[in-house]
Amino acid sequence: MKEPPPIPRTVRLRRLSDEEIDLWIAVAKSVSRRKGAKLPSARKIAAPPDGAAPPREAERKRASPAPKLPPAPPPLAPLEKRLKRQLSRGRSAIDQSIDLHA
Repeated sequence: MKEPPPIPRTVRLRRLSDEEIDLWIAVAKSVSRRKGAKLPSARKIAAPPDGAAPPREAERKRASPAPKLPPAPPPLAPLEKRLKRQLSRGRSAIDQSIDLHA
């Protein structure tokens, strides 16, 4: 039998930047719209009161340290295809077991 397909991962979408939104609005204005379709509104970033330029996305990413993730577990020893199939169907017994009670 075939193995079941892997479970798809959820994809985390990123937000569009202001430049990308402005570009999309310019492109969308050049074509005829569908009935009921609306153009997105352009986001405006408020300027800081002291007149300094806002930090760029890359600078913000560099400034914040990445969270440390625990190390990945070591890979499991591969099972032979026939043994894996027999174990999953209950036709072969497991050789040994470990008792974790102390």
